[in-house]
Amino acid sequence: MSEFEHFVVLGSGRLGVFIIQELVALKKQGKIKSVVVFTRSNDSHERILQLGAKPVNVNYSNADQLVHALKGVDCVVSTLASNAVEFEKEVARACKVLEVKLFVHSEWGLPNVDHPGSRKGEVKKYLKEIKQPWAYFYTGVFIDLVFTPFAGFNWNEGKVSIGGSGNGQVSCTARTDIARYVAYVLINLPVEELENKAFRIEGERTTFNALFSAWESRTGRKLQITRTPREELEKRASHDFHSRLYLAIEDGDGVVGRPEETNLYWPEWTPKTVLQVVLD
Repeated sequence: MSEFEHFVVLGSGRLGVFIIQELVALKKQGKIKSVVVFTRSNDSHERILQLGAKPVNVNYSNADQLVHALKGVDCVVSTLASNAVEFEKEVARACKVLEVKLFVHSEWGLPNVDHPGSRKGEVKKYLKEIKQPWAYFYTGVFIDLVFTPFAGFNWNEGKVSIGGSGNGQVSCTARTDIARYVAYVLINLPVEELENKAFRIEGERTTFNALFSAWESRTGRKLQITRTPREELEKRASHDFHSRLYLAIEDGDGVVGRPEETNLYWPEWTPKTVLQVVLD
């Protein structure tokens, strides 16, 4: 049995749903005892129950309610949106009161790229101030969200749109692989190896141009590539996350860390490459 037996997940959306699935799978295997999902309404209850977890309504502004809901919990994993800073701080405060062993705050993505309005640095600072043990995961961009028509990658039509030259390196990981890695390290590493640590993972480190060349070689088709120049990206950066992301990649901030810092602690982890996901 893991040192962490009782889990709470904050949020069941884009990433949370995959982490919930992995934790529930571990519960079915007898490796952990419970998976609870905090939600602010009844709207997601049926979906959470179908996943095999227990939904619990919480008011993140109600300190007493949070403390009650977190009793007996060993580890909290937050997948809340980037603008939910105050909610995370309230949960962190309750975790400290109850001596919850670990709080994984919502830091998914790249170290130097935040969504507009994000104040995640406040959560890091607060966790250190109150001495609540923490961990977070840098994962790079989510392959199965970024490389889609919504973000300008229409593979079926052979048309893609990017910002910048396409030569900057970027760390990329599929959400299913992120969830597998997170669940694995949380139940297999000793608590002392999890506390106050940043984990850096990537399914692949590549460039857009390398991906395009690989896609063309594999499919035998030619891509129509539209490139937004840097000057235009800079104009949009203050209000557009994608422009800021492309600028970060161009400037060398598109990776989760040095290669020797990434994908540690689970040698058998075999994440998918970008091309594998795109062609799947």
